[in-house]
Amino acid sequence: VANLSGYTVELDIEETDTLSSLVFKIADVFAVPTTQVGLAHGPRRFTPEDLQSRLRSLGVESGSCLTLIQHGLGLLREDMPPTARVVADERANYVDPVTGKVVVGKVTYVDPAMAGSRPPPSSAVPSFRSIPAQTSKKSKRAKAPSPPRSYAARRSDEHISHKNESGSSVGALVLAGVVFVLVISVAVWFGFGSYEVTAVLADATWERSITPERSELTEHEGWAPPCTPYQYRNWQRGDDVKWVESQGQRIHHYEPIYEDQWTVEHYTEQVVSGQQQRCHTAQVYSHTDVLQFADGTSEHRPVYKDEQVCTMEPTYESVPRTRNMRTSVQVGSDPIYREYYRWAVYEWHRLRTVIASGRRSDGGNGPYWPDVHLGRWERANIRSEQYSLMFEESGGRRLYTQHVDERQWRKAGIGDHFRLRLSVFGNLQGYDLLSEEA
Repeated sequence: VANLSGYTVELDIEETDTLSSLVFKIADVFAVPTTQVGLAHGPRRFTPEDLQSRLRSLGVESGSCLTLIQHGLGLLREDMPPTARVVADERANYVDPVTGKVVVGKVTYVDPAMAGSRPPPSSAVPSFRSIPAQTSKKSKRAKAPSPPRSYAARRSDEHISHKNESGSSVGALVLAGVVFVLVISVAVWFGFGSYEVTAVLADATWERSITPERSELTEHEGWAPPCTPYQYRNWQRGDDVKWVESQGQRIHHYEPIYEDQWTVEHYTEQVVSGQQQRCHTAQVYSHTDVLQFADGTSEHRPVYKDEQVCTMEPTYESVPRTRNMRTSVQVGSDPIYREYYRWAVYEWHRLRTVIASGRRSDGGNGPYWPDVHLGRWERANIRSEQYSLMFEESGGRRLYTQHVDERQWRKAGIGDHFRLRLSVFGNLQGYDLLSEEA
């Protein structure tokens, strides 16, 4: 019982007694609440013989008498590891700074299984195991330390955090998408947007041209003639080849000559030269304190101490080394010879272009091809033609030109009214004849 010492209590032990029932009996003798009786955690049911044996192990000679204060702390040892070695067993009366509870006793033991262990890095305050003592059905249990958060709870927090982060990223993506749509809309409007005006056909122009060609004998020289002299002599040639002559062997290009050479390379290598001891301060396991509180609970609290930890580490030194390196070095070049040729072929060369043009407002005949007088070895295969319509916007504000084919050119008449489709930059995109729509 807290704050009491030197009392001997006589108890009538029955066959059905438990440690909890003994707590109630002791509380009745001292007229104190059961929460102030620190006997052991329970409930545990023992036979009288088992209880007698436990009391004798604590040094109690009488089977019906229990020196409560002197030997009560020894019952805490029942929860210690089997290999634990008790180094201290004392009474106490102070307030624990960690839990805020009144400590009535303390047992200190050393657990060999924890020798050399380090404190957990994740928490600054170590977690202790609480052992509640069951007193009465009406008494309340002491609050146990809050258990560590479950994996599901931690995953839920991570999901919420990820959801918040994803929400912000989604908002940024939506904003970027809106800006992109606006930019595309403006580009489409300025690039493809259009409006309509009415105009009249002011004039129509045309132009046709012919470029004659003449076949002329042209001489060439190089490495790749249209055929070799042997092929030419055996009629394995085209009709346009006049002659092919070989100019003998000439240097076509040079190929480099390489030679393997050995050189000595100097370098340094890090090798192990010895060992040195490196020490640092670390917290290692010292002992465990079992604290008995006045409310009937207890905690196993590991205690750590600063200790010098030393390890042997290798030392290195730089050692100069040499090695033979093989490299390929260009020492010269070989000329590569190939056959060089001269030849003559007939090729078509363009002459001066002849052009015929006109406009509908000048009257006269429609489009025609210009007259070309061809001589010997001449031809007129290159022809081109172009037709244009010239529109004048109503009110005479602006002229527009549209290139069309011959059918559209002949179909349009001067003075006809058209609807013109213009881009926002004023470029003519298309036209429609108003009279046809009417």
